[in-house]
Order: sequence, then structure tokens, then C-alpha cells
Amino acid sequence: MRIRPIDEIVALLDAQQHRRSIKTHSPADCAPFDPDCSYIVVYRDGRDALMSWGNHRRHMRPEAVAAMNELAEKDGLAPIDLQFEGDYERLYQEWLTICSPLRHLASWWPRRLEPNVLFVHYADLTRDLEYEMKRVAGFLNLEVAESQWEAVLERCSLASMRENDKGLDRLYVGGSASFFHKGGSGRWQGVIPDAIIADYLQRSRDELAVSASQWLQHGSHHLGETPNEMP
Repeated sequence: MRIRPIDEIVALLDAQQHRRSIKTHSPADCAPFDPDCSYIVVYRDGRDALMSWGNHRRHMRPEAVAAMNELAEKDGLAPIDLQFEGDYERLYQEWLTICSPLRHLASWWPRRLEPNVLFVHYADLTRDLEYEMKRVAGFLNLEVAESQWEAVLERCSLASMRENDKGLDRLYVGGSASFFHKGGSGRWQGVIPDAIIADYLQRSRDELAVSASQWLQHGSHHLGETPNEMP
């Protein structure tokens, strides 16, 4: 999925005056791996990710979907219907076909001990944002004055992102308020059918190492160690 033409993306990256930063949803086998680059790999419980994907699809503007499908057609890819009216079985099957977090994590997990790779979990970010941000800053060798941390944390809060990220208006009905929806964990409980949950957990056991499966479900705080510390 491309939201903007590649020439526009390259121009935006070329215009960066600060330390270059690139965001991608690509699994490890689809992303160039360079020892001179730093990789921050972020995950959340797959069941929460499925809920979030459904929310995105429910609020995505039809004209945005049409534009993405137009770009896909130029790349020789089939269009995709992103409508979602609450059919989680259909959503789940499409999610598995496109690229589930299980397959995605399985591609990055072998790189967890590389010195230029840092794993971050959404549950840990929501539990203690300051600790996790300082961990990221240390990984990137960034020095932030103690007097600046309060402002930095505020800027990265859910409320601040909802207020300031106006660029999402063209993609989602409701803009940033729709994209940054609930921001919590465990919203799948009582919503996603039990059969899907059971299948997801079985796939997690089949497709991931035990440590990877446990980390994806709970995060580092619950396990007492980060993936970068796991043998």
C-alpha cells in the first residue's frame, strides 16, 4: 500500500535537514538492513492490532481508498476493498493474507540481538511512556535535557497527537480523532469472536518462538526482559 507517489516520498526524505528518519510497515525481509542504520521495531498484541485495523478501515475515506488502489494498479497489484462493517471473520482472514503481526514479528525476531535493533512494545509505552522514551533516546544516543522531558512527553501523548496531527484528515473521516481511537490494550475482549482468538493463539504458538509469542502478547514489563536481552 502506498499513500503517496514514490517521487513525492523521495522528495520529502531528501528535504529532511535533521537526522534522517523513515517509517515503514515492511517485514524484515522486505526492508534493507544496513549496519549504519538504527532500527526501532514496534509491536502490540495482535488482537489489539486487529481491532485497530478494523477501526482504520471503518473510518477510511472512500476517495483515499480509491487513490491507493489507483497507485496499486500502476504497480500491477489488484485493488482491495477496505470497507468494514463489523465482520471480524472476513477481516481476520484478509489480515492473515496481507501480513499478520505473527509473520511480521517472525521476520524481525532473529535480528533482536543486533546492536542496531531495538524492540519496543505498545503495552510498555502505555504503561510507562517516560521510561520507554528514555530507552529509545539512549539507543539513538540522543541527549535530552532533564528540563525538556516534560514537554517531550506531552508532545508524544495521545491527546497531543489527536490535537496536532491534522494530516490525517485527508485519509480518515474524523481525522486524527478517528486514527488515534482508544489507545488502550485489551479492547478485543468481548468483541472478537472466541473462534478467531483461539485460531490466533494457535498460530502464534505455531509460527513464533515461545519467547516471541509471549512478548507479543504481554510486552517486556510483564516478562521482565526485553527481546534484546532474550537468548
